[in-house]
Amino acid sequence: MEIKAEYLRQRYSTVETDELIELRRKGGLTDVALGVINEILNTRGVSDEIPAELTTQSEETTPRSIEKVILKTKWLSIWNYFCLPISGIINIYTVLFSPDILFCFIAAMFAIVQLSTAWGLHFRKLWAWRLNWVALLMSYYGGVTLPRFIKLSYGYEEPGTQLVLRIFFGALIWLLPNIIYWEKRKNLFTKKII
Repeated sequence: MEIKAEYLRQRYSTVETDELIELRRKGGLTDVALGVINEILNTRGVSDEIPAELTTQSEETTPRSIEKVILKTKWLSIWNYFCLPISGIINIYTVLFSPDILFCFIAAMFAIVQLSTAWGLHFRKLWAWRLNWVALLMSYYGGVTLPRFIKLSYGYEEPGTQLVLRIFFGALIWLLPNIIYWEKRKNLFTKKII
């Protein structure tokens, strides 16, 4: 319940007072949404509260319940606060200690993209959502090619079928779920109101 309220606080905090009053007067709001709107209006000095029984209706009769609107952001948090920073730090370490200039340049580009994406996603910037696609592709590329580089460095010859299988299953397991996840959450990075 508190997650719903916090999500609505974020969304409704940018709405003009007149629009909030209109939303409240129209009715059809859940108890949580009405409570958040009243809370925001009270902090703005508007106390013309409408009784809850006149403006709310049950979850079953609302055309789109609040459960369907709230999107889970657990993977966003893991990706933003763990995966991207750790990958960026590893790439910075690679830049500092690798003797190969080309490899250092590639690692530096990866680190810049990963760390700037993490920073932008934290502040819910739309450009970061777009740059995140590059970061996802970079991690996919690294996951597909890194085992091949490791095997070649130890002198093992890898059959081409293993690379093809890694490309296929990597796309199926990594890219497809991420495409679905991030497309659904684009509205978290815009100023749209539910």
